[in-house]
Amino acid sequence: MRGCLAIIAVALCVATCGPALAQAPAQRDCAGPDPNVAITACTSILAAGKRLPPPVAVPTLRFRGEAYVKLKDYDHAIADYTAGLRIEPNNTRLMILRGVANRIKGEYDTAIADYDTVLRIDPNNAQAYNNRGYAYRWKSDYDRALADLNQAIRIDPNYALAYSNRAIVYRLKLDFAHAIADNNQAIRFAPQAPPAYAGRAATYEAQGDLARALADYRQAQALGARTERIEPAIRRVEQRIASAASTASAQPPQPASPQPAPPGGTGVRSQQGGQPAGTPQVQQPNIQQANAATGTGATQAATAARETRVALVIGNGKYANAPTLANPTRDAQALASTLQRVGFNQVTLKLDLPRDKMLEELRAFASAAEHADWAVVYFAGHGLEVGGVNYLVPTEAKLQSDRDVSFEGVPLEQVLQSVEGARKLGLVVLDACRDNPFVSKMTRSLSGTRSVGTGLANIEPEGAVLVAYAAKHGQTALDGGAGANSPFMTALLKNLETPGLEINLLFRKIHDDVMTATGKRQEPFTYGSLPAEAFYFKKS
Repeated sequence: MRGCLAIIAVALCVATCGPALAQAPAQRDCAGPDPNVAITACTSILAAGKRLPPPVAVPTLRFRGEAYVKLKDYDHAIADYTAGLRIEPNNTRLMILRGVANRIKGEYDTAIADYDTVLRIDPNNAQAYNNRGYAYRWKSDYDRALADLNQAIRIDPNYALAYSNRAIVYRLKLDFAHAIADNNQAIRFAPQAPPAYAGRAATYEAQGDLARALADYRQAQALGARTERIEPAIRRVEQRIASAASTASAQPPQPASPQPAPPGGTGVRSQQGGQPAGTPQVQQPNIQQANAATGTGATQAATAARETRVALVIGNGKYANAPTLANPTRDAQALASTLQRVGFNQVTLKLDLPRDKMLEELRAFASAAEHADWAVVYFAGHGLEVGGVNYLVPTEAKLQSDRDVSFEGVPLEQVLQSVEGARKLGLVVLDACRDNPFVSKMTRSLSGTRSVGTGLANIEPEGAVLVAYAAKHGQTALDGGAGANSPFMTALLKNLETPGLEINLLFRKIHDDVMTATGKRQEPFTYGSLPAEAFYFKKS
């Protein structure tokens, strides 16, 4: 009888005490801030299985799911939320949490379905309206997004996050007046929240009001904004301010000069070149022939006079511990030639790089990007996601265990950092979602707490950075037939030299071309929101 009373007491505490599950260490740790400790503690509680009453099992699953989210292991988090919903089918809190995890994964329709269910159960749930509106924003369905965010604010007029999210939608619609008004409301109701100031800064930056943008970014930094997000934004705005001041003081204005190249060359560096960025480049014969055939010197000079564009193109096909991929070499060479034809000042081509060389090239390219208007990185080869983190695979990698990935792979975050310094646009293009032989032979460690995916995971880049996947998160990309480019590269090359294609429209056309060519088996996807400026690879 005493044991039964103890279980009832624990159940009542879970139901009423929230995070303080009970006094036992495992129960406290399950709701604690350390995700790894929480997962271990919650798992030990759940080991009791069917003997656990719902008021104990459901919060334990929720806490473990939230810990998985902190580790970016969204699949395990969704599994825990779903298990909790099997016990309590009308638990709206679990539905909202599952919707958030699916939205971060990029499964927007699945997330919206959960929010729909919440609103059928609770029509006045402001959080569900806010979250559904945010999911519609990522689907670029701005009218539905605004309708939901309006409703969230009607229900809760002090809802700072809803104002911030509505400001984002207004900014994307180029309605800066309404965006600033909502940014101001977000700051009014959450004056110590770094995202409120960062959001207003982004609106000012999109307007071109760089002084106010810089002040707000610095305020967000002072309030503790995440360093990896706020510092690139501050650096970008500072560079734009310096560039504008330099242009205004020049008498007369001096256009940028094209990158110097060897006699008869084009400024493209081959994989044999060891020079740092910004030095004369050794070119590859097939690129020289392609450019000589099209006569692009005048076009390059004209584009360079307008703005400076640099690119790093990497093709990894000759893997030491996996079958050779034929297409990365062809695709990388073809793209390098095309970028040069459309006027890039410097195109660095690298093939079959081990990890140390990849990091070396990214470091050198980051320096070049800080002096450029556009910075583009393309990678073809193997990529994978482990525990919600994306990695590109160098040629010498073994990846015998999931633990090896962080030591042998190159995190996508480092690629993003290499383009963030560009004054106007950072673009990362990844044809790295092929059927991956490393995944099938990789042993699992860490008691299976990290997911291992065959493709790349969804990301949300910050600032003026766009990321394009050859295949949507979680999908694999087709490699193409013998002697051909991959379906993604075929579509990219076809559209890249089409005059007048703004970059967002260009990638939508690539999406449609790949879907048609692959019978809808491969869907390209782009991530990120660009500022209110039109970007063209070839304007006319």
